[in-house]
Amino acid sequence: MTRFFFQANVLGVTVAEDIGEMFPTLRDAEAHAAIVASELSRNSPSPVTVSVLSEDGTVLASTAAGTE
Repeated sequence: MTRFFFQANVLGVTVAEDIGEMFPTLRDAEAHAAIVASELSRNSPSPVTVSVLSEDGTVLASTAAGTE
């Protein structure tokens, strides 16, 4: 299992968490990011982007929700 970190960008504000979550693969972490983006976009008038980061802060993947 690998620890991945998540960073959300909502209305031009970036929020990063510093605890991370364990997932067996990057694909699983990306699926989690997509769910989080979808949930956050429900209450946002603009698109929400959630990025998956490695332990060293490298962006590994990004997903957006709320773009129609």
